[in-house]
Amino acid sequence: MVLLSNSIPAEHLSLVIEQMMGELTAIGYRCSTLSAYQCALSKVITFMKDHDVTEYSHAVGHLFLEIQLTKTGLSKRWCSYIKTAIRRLDGYIQNKPFETTHTKRLAVCPNIFVPVIDSYTAYMNKKGYSPSTVETRCIYAGQFLGSLEKQSVTDLKSISFIHIGTTFSNIKSKQGFCENLHPFLKYLHQTGITEMDFSKVVPRYSFAEKLPSIYTEEELIQLLNGIERTSGTGKRDYAIMALSVSYGLRANDISSLKFSEISDGRLAFLQSKTSVMYQANLLGKVSEALQDYIQNGRPDSDCEYIFIRSSAPYRKLSRSSIWSIACTHLMKSGVIIGSRKRGSHAIRASLATHLVNNDVPYHIVQKILGHQDPNATKRYAAIDFNRLRSCALGCPKPSGQFAVYLSGGVWK
Repeated sequence: MVLLSNSIPAEHLSLVIEQMMGELTAIGYRCSTLSAYQCALSKVITFMKDHDVTEYSHAVGHLFLEIQLTKTGLSKRWCSYIKTAIRRLDGYIQNKPFETTHTKRLAVCPNIFVPVIDSYTAYMNKKGYSPSTVETRCIYAGQFLGSLEKQSVTDLKSISFIHIGTTFSNIKSKQGFCENLHPFLKYLHQTGITEMDFSKVVPRYSFAEKLPSIYTEEELIQLLNGIERTSGTGKRDYAIMALSVSYGLRANDISSLKFSEISDGRLAFLQSKTSVMYQANLLGKVSEALQDYIQNGRPDSDCEYIFIRSSAPYRKLSRSSIWSIACTHLMKSGVIIGSRKRGSHAIRASLATHLVNNDVPYHIVQKILGHQDPNATKRYAAIDFNRLRSCALGCPKPSGQFAVYLSGGVWK
């Protein structure tokens, strides 16, 4: 192969990618994003090995991208990650500065209202809200206060329904406004900053709830049977999918599972989403899969997390890695996916649906899935179409003018 400018020998590409990831980490890229980039670029390395390509260049990256994007079943999000990862790598090799295609624009709170935002932030932190929730609510509160300033409001005691309506009309994200301004307005009333509770006038944003994607029990068995279990990576992936299929655990809980949380044939850990303790007996096949991976497939590492990368550095898998593993093996299994989602949450939804449809009581399903809201479990009953059909009301016999029309008469 002819050596092109700005090309990297294949044996050095892994090191270059690792250095690039380090720089992206240093400037604040999220772990989930970096994990997706790493997954995409590892496929580039595999592509080069399979095609005996000895040097990486922009042309090689472009060819890899063309082949990847012709594959069926890839999500738009994954295609976007692949494109961006290749663009980042090409730019890094050419010593170009990292440029983002979009930036997160934070609302700048008017100086006159900064003390209000500061006290609201302290209030939410004291209540124990997550940092992401605090940040999001402050963004919308800042946008609202900025809108008030434009409407010549300098004292929050003087705000009215008109001010709130004007802000709602001008803001782009109606859903975000409704979801995040309500608690801020309630806080203003509770602390005496406003005399009236304006949170009651914020409309509830409603949207059609999509039914979750589900796979049949036969398809899930086909998924598990399709995972090779001779390599360390295969043993790891099989154990991960066995946990997902058997318990419907969230991807973040699987990636964060520690050795200390499995003992005496039981699982016991604090769920990352709800902070509620999850406990369950280990099923025989799941226990065997875990032991096989830990004893025969896991790299020698003192990392406290069970599921780690198959190559150095041996750190724990991210939540997006668990999603990617589920997606990859579903696509390789031969299951006809169609328009269904193919991540780990689809497997979780499948387990919930099978349990509900097999008449397992809601409170038991709720405990298995770790739901706090009972309604989160009941929504899976909507997928049992055969049972729903049995609840349908019979069609009444036509009568009056409508019956005449159906018999060939003229509609009057």
